[in-house]
Amino acid sequence: MPANDETRDLPKWLWLYVPLAVLPMQVAARLGGEETYKTWMRGEISVPELGTVLWLAIAVIAGVALLLKRRRLPQRWLAAWIALFTLGCFFFGGEEASWGQSYVHWRTPEAMAAANAQQETNLHNMNGPMRNLFDKAPRTALTIAAIGAVAIAFWASRQPEKFGPRTKLHWIWPTYVCVPAALLALLIGFPGKAFEAFGAAVPNVLQMQVGEFKEYFLGLFLMVYVLSLRMRLNDANAASAS
Repeated sequence: MPANDETRDLPKWLWLYVPLAVLPMQVAARLGGEETYKTWMRGEISVPELGTVLWLAIAVIAGVALLLKRRRLPQRWLAAWIALFTLGCFFFGGEEASWGQSYVHWRTPEAMAAANAQQETNLHNMNGPMRNLFDKAPRTALTIAAIGAVAIAFWASRQPEKFGPRTKLHWIWPTYVCVPAALLALLIGFPGKAFEAFGAAVPNVLQMQVGEFKEYFLGLFLMVYVLSLRMRLNDANAASAS
């Protein structure tokens, strides 16, 4: 592909409207009363929980699809990056679903239940140092990635020559389509904290499980990132073939 060729990116409905859609759902569920809110927005079978797993499952499928065509990748090291990314999404999604326990409801082995804060089959709720390794460290890394995505998209819009096809790391940089999900992941807890900072009660419609919604948007951010990468790589391969 010529160095100055431009490739498409994801449609607006996916990178903008899908991230925003859950916000009016949160408000509507709150207005529907506590039982409605518990049904739709809390627990393992809820919009944020199921949504997070869905986005990560799509990200894993997209990553595997790219790896199956790794010989067509423009740079060899991209296969290692995509493999690492895909494994990370697989772990994130598996942990979020407690590796299927959230849906099948098997009994947690006694040894794990005794060491797990929520008696679940996962690692991120384990007591002690394991929680730092499998929960806090990945969460911090994803938060940094979201901040980086917003910063890079902003910087790239002003200095595109530093992120274009001529640069070595061109393919791994997140594009503008990652910004809405990344920003929402970073800011979802801000309204509640703002009310609390002024000593005011948080309005009912803004009361939510911030951690679960943050994970929802982080999962969506990862999905958008890899789908964008896949589309741009496919376009680049099509251009080279023609």
